[in-house]
Amino acid sequence: MKRMLVFFLMIILFSFHYQTIFAYFIEEEQPIEDMVPRIQEIFEVRTEMWNTFLDSTDNNGLTIRETQKKLQGYVEDPLLKEDLKIYQQILIEPTSYEKINSLRIDEYHLLEGTNKRKKIQLTITWDLEGYDGISSETVNYILEMKKSKDIWLLRDYRVVPN
Repeated sequence: MKRMLVFFLMIILFSFHYQTIFAYFIEEEQPIEDMVPRIQEIFEVRTEMWNTFLDSTDNNGLTIRETQKKLQGYVEDPLLKEDLKIYQQILIEPTSYEKINSLRIDEYHLLEGTNKRKKIQLTITWDLEGYDGISSETVNYILEMKKSKDIWLLRDYRVVPN
């Protein structure tokens, strides 16, 4: 009887010890507030690329291949392919687009997420410069973010009607 009691106590102690050791390896989910600066950075880089293609006829020597290399640190497919198509279109017909002066993330919240993927709803106010002057536009988005090599990349997004 004593052997059985000792055996069960050993099992219980081992299970607590196992939980204690391996609980430290559980990766905590990153709060959405910590991701907002990264999201801001991603949109600013995309805006910089957009404006570079619009500003001059030679695009400051920037090619589609160089653009792809730069964006790969911020965006991944399928959005990367779509961005490159748009930049190619700007090269062909640069006059039908507005320059982006600035952007501001107004609201955000997590819709769903894991340690590697997150779906975030956010509102961005864009300050645009067109033929009619400067205007502001507020747009709601749902972003799909993916963590790759310890950095968050924008995988895709869609506009949500107000």
